[in-house]
This record gives sequence, C-alpha cells and structure tokens, in this order.
Amino acid sequence: MNSLVIVLGIVIIFFIYLLFKYLSNTSSMLVNNIDFSKSVPTINSVASPTNTSYAYGIWLYVQKWDANSKKIIFNRQDNIKLYLENSTPTLLCDVTMNETINNAATIKNIQITNSFPLQKWVCIIISIDNQILDCYLDGKLVLSQQVTKTTTSTDNKTNYIFPATPSDKVVLSLGGDSTWSANALLFTRWTTAVDPQTAWDWYMKGNGKSKLKSLFTSYGVNYSILKDDVAIVNNQPLF
Repeated sequence: MNSLVIVLGIVIIFFIYLLFKYLSNTSSMLVNNIDFSKSVPTINSVASPTNTSYAYGIWLYVQKWDANSKKIIFNRQDNIKLYLENSTPTLLCDVTMNETINNAATIKNIQITNSFPLQKWVCIIISIDNQILDCYLDGKLVLSQQVTKTTTSTDNKTNYIFPATPSDKVVLSLGGDSTWSANALLFTRWTTAVDPQTAWDWYMKGNGKSKLKSLFTSYGVNYSILKDDVAIVNNQPLF
C-alpha cells in the first residue's frame, strides 16, 4: 500500500477524533461572579443533566477563615458536593452512590487535599467519568480515584456499587444554606469529563489579572492626575 495513503488515512482519523472531541465536550459558564458572603440563586437547568461523565470548574478565593461556618462551594442535589471542612482547610467531595440505606442515599466522601491555599486564587476542576473522579488544582492533576463501594451478599459474593446516575431534575446550589467569606469566578460545567490538557488550558485561560478585573466588573474605578493641584487628566475610567 502506498505510504502516502497510509499517512493521509492517519491524518484523517486524527482530525475526525479532534472534531468528535470538540463536538461532544461542550462547556458552559453557569455563573461568572460569586460572593459567598451573600445568598446565591439556585441553578435549575444545565445541559445534558443525566450524563454520567461531566466536570465542574471554579476559581475560588477564601478571604477569611471562620471555623464555625459551613463552607460549601457547590452542591448538586443527589449528585455531587464540593466543600471545605469547617475547622481545617481540607477540600472534600461527596458523591451520591447508587444505594439507599434506611431511605437515605449512600455518600462516598473523598478527601482531595488537607492544605487548601487561603487568600489566593485557586483553580479547581472536578471531573467524573462514570466511576472515575479526577481533581485538578491550578491545572495539575492532584487526585484520580475510582468511586466505588463494595458490599458482601449473604452468599459471600462481592457486589460493587457505583455513583448514582444524575437526575434530569437539577437543583444546583452555590454556598449552600449558609454564607462564608469567599469569592469565586467562572463557575463552569462540561457535559463530559475533561482530560489533563483541557484542564490545563482552562487554568491558563483564567490565570492572571483578568480574574481580578472580572471580580470587580460590577464596580467602576476612575482616576485623575494632578499637577500643582490642577487636573491634567480628569476622571478617566481605569476599568
């Protein structure tokens, strides 16, 4: 077979793969700017809500630490919750499993890090591909874990329990039912799991001064330049 034909075939397959990846993995920014010291409206609609592969991304800045306050970042009912422990800067993720005990869903608790940075912007991405959970902090993979639970039946057989399929009903809250001292930007959801390159690209896209500028988009800052108490540049917008 002509080597040129083989090379062209490989190139075509590669471009088909890229096109499929682009069309199948869509992202949407759900909320641009979040102040967790205030109540945040609940989100009731997302694309492809029942997908078992999906991802969430958010930029988080913890202002002050109060050991008495709950620190929920986001929580989709009967699906996934990302939060910080009350007393320590430990980032945790709860995943609802396909099991109920005493009419309550079983929760799989996953510790991502016990030293979450304070008073600096941190990019967080939680990606779930069926039963595999990946977490990226500042574009780097820090955790990859299989989210399963095992039980033993009466005949000593091992049964595997996997994450529950998300409902088509969406109740997605930011901050939970309490307020705490933190800000967030660019809360985004992907309709499939993300790969390391996508996570890194999203981090690099949001990294830099644009985050701080976005945080203050609801405010305006003007400046004036004086020489001998006379304005030579008067009341010009800074941003």
